[in-house]
Amino acid sequence: MGQDTFQQYHLPQKNGFDSLTLRTVQKESPKFGQVLVRIKAVSLNWRDGILAVATYPFPGPDALVPGSVVEEVGAGVTQWKKGDRVLANFTQDHIAGKLTYAMSLSQLGGEAQGLLGESHIFPQLGIVRIPDYLSFEEASCLPCAALTAWNALYGLVPIRPGQGTGGVTTFGLQIAHAAGATTIVTSSSDDKLAKAKQLGATLVINYRKMPGWAREAKKITGGIGVDHIIEVGGILTLQASFDAIGFNGLIHCIGHITNPDPLGAGKDPKGPDAAFLALDRLCIGAKHFITSDVNRSSGSVQACSGLEVFKTSPEGCWILRNFAYHDVLASVTLGTPPLIPASYLEDITQVTDSYLGVGADILIYISEVSCLFSGDRGSIASMHCDACIQVETDVGRAAALEQKIVAWTCPKDTQATLKAVAFAYRSAALIYLYRQLRSYLLRHEACCSSSDSHQSIALDEATRLSEKIKLCATDVVGFASEIPINDTSEASLLSPLFMAGQQSEEHGQMIAIHRRVCLTYRKRRFKNIRHALQVLEGIWAQRGLDGLDNIAAGMALTPSYEPEDRDLLLT
Repeated sequence: MGQDTFQQYHLPQKNGFDSLTLRTVQKESPKFGQVLVRIKAVSLNWRDGILAVATYPFPGPDALVPGSVVEEVGAGVTQWKKGDRVLANFTQDHIAGKLTYAMSLSQLGGEAQGLLGESHIFPQLGIVRIPDYLSFEEASCLPCAALTAWNALYGLVPIRPGQGTGGVTTFGLQIAHAAGATTIVTSSSDDKLAKAKQLGATLVINYRKMPGWAREAKKITGGIGVDHIIEVGGILTLQASFDAIGFNGLIHCIGHITNPDPLGAGKDPKGPDAAFLALDRLCIGAKHFITSDVNRSSGSVQACSGLEVFKTSPEGCWILRNFAYHDVLASVTLGTPPLIPASYLEDITQVTDSYLGVGADILIYISEVSCLFSGDRGSIASMHCDACIQVETDVGRAAALEQKIVAWTCPKDTQATLKAVAFAYRSAALIYLYRQLRSYLLRHEACCSSSDSHQSIALDEATRLSEKIKLCATDVVGFASEIPINDTSEASLLSPLFMAGQQSEEHGQMIAIHRRVCLTYRKRRFKNIRHALQVLEGIWAQRGLDGLDNIAAGMALTPSYEPEDRDLLLT
């Protein structure tokens, strides 16, 4: 291979590490302020694994983090010379201070190009010197897991002596142990716990054998609670972390290796409740920092509490947006208003991420539908003929909301697959609106039996809404077909497909939705996908009594998704 080229791995299709492909790339010379480095070692992090199978919740090309040697420096570079041993900064543009959204887009191996190749060009401030006592392999493990753990324990409130199994957890244990802190490590593996003891863990808890590990942690600390928790589980383990944390303690929410089941399979759907609790407690902690900043700058305290706290930082907006996704969709399943009013999202949906795609405003519309058709006003007991004026008002509000949803369109130059996802959600929002309005009118018709004219109008409108639902379900299937199964955006399709599948009555439509959800499940064995399949198949089996038996048999509904006892809980 000539000196003008080098080899580089990339992921043309994100369906596992088997997709890694070696390609030859043209080597460029560093420009002003840039440094060309030769990669010597890379580390594989958990994030690389979920990126390789397209479940990483942010857009980005390839993966991995290197240890390397300076090969050539560009003009204007005085800090580095050829032969220097260097290490990449994980977030290239984040040199110091608070992380901003713009800075976050420079994270290597996620939002920016990864480094699994022979060479890479960095800005001169994007690399740091490797200490002499570290090998290239050891140094390559620092930028992701180790520095995440360090930032957790020394970022907001530094860990102190006396305070008290994956990559981040392991590094966090070693850092805390070196600081003289009392450390408690939880894991489902006795082998990992034994290793943790070797690394300095004071106490270990197997949470498989002791599910109530939070109580045990409280007991260990004499009822005071833990000062720092590195939370890598996500929403399903967050409640236990709140049970274990002490006053003025910090929960460092870093990972999401578990995730709530939005459909509530086998348990009460407490995902949104747990997430809201996180927001509430974080607001209590964050208020001190915000008012302190105000005091220093203006000498006065300005009130900022509740969810408004989160609008003051990019990180807070990110929390609101991603919680809102699950919160709004849970409102569809539960038939209750979302925990967060839609008004909280109006000023923070301009930032695009893979949870919301480019159609974040659609969440606001879905939230408005949930609020419009919830409460006692929609119950039969509260309706009577004197309420017809109120019904007309509600129908008018629904019509205005329908116009907003229909008129919505994607921003200019939106990527084709993201556009397809967004329009699938728009069609799903219309299905939800029409379904709720139809149910509302039919309930009203049932309690207005004395008026034949009202009955006729309600039935005619319900029939018209049913036809609209069929058209929107067809649109969802069409938009879903435009998204390749290995595209990152495909991970967002479950909700619109589920909404369309619930209303589907056409054989071909059921088959198309079933096949697509099955493909999604084969790609990601997550419990919420499996439960969605089971719910849809139950609905379709009931409709099979009217002539769907042969079709259902042809689809081989029950065995087609090959359920396993230990599905993952990731999304």
